[in-house]
Amino acid sequence: MARQAEEFELIVQEFFQLEQVDIIGFSLGARIALAIIARNPMLLRNAHLTGISAERDDMAKNIFASWADMLSSDGSSSLKSFARSILMSSFTKQFIERNDEERVSMWVDQICENNQQNGLLRLLEQTKDVDPIDFVDQVKASQTRIQLAVGDEDVLASPKQVERLNKELGLETSVLQYEGCGHAVMNENPRQWRKDVLAFLNGA
Repeated sequence: MARQAEEFELIVQEFFQLEQVDIIGFSLGARIALAIIARNPMLLRNAHLTGISAERDDMAKNIFASWADMLSSDGSSSLKSFARSILMSSFTKQFIERNDEERVSMWVDQICENNQQNGLLRLLEQTKDVDPIDFVDQVKASQTRIQLAVGDEDVLASPKQVERLNKELGLETSVLQYEGCGHAVMNENPRQWRKDVLAFLNGA
């Protein structure tokens, strides 16, 4: 994640010439945001991070291992299998059942059309040995305001591991938990999630 954090810093400071920004991060984006804070403690003023855990628990590790296996295989069917698996892992059973098979297949096609198999595999490999818990000491030394959020049925970033990260960071705010949501909270409960994000960024 160091490479992604470095590139973000370059974009903000060199291209936009900004000294400080707010960030809303989800999943890998949230993990990168924490790496950014650790690298440059003055760059991020506020960070609202959803679906980020201290470490991956056994269930999440098995899911990520299965994704690596799928992406390591040859053929377009491997990318489709990965796309379908990531949807099944990111959403709750109830959310999937509210959307018909045609819509889910459309989402699978969108993932395949907008991603390269080798690129996704490299991304998994680049980030597999780094966990947010590794950045705790550097992040605690920063002035960044942080809010963590998670779906209470998240299997990729378990609520228990998110609570652990919140405690290790010494955050004054409680973790926002969204009932009946999986990893992709912003898709399953978008109205409340957006309301909470804006309230945090506005300092409420």
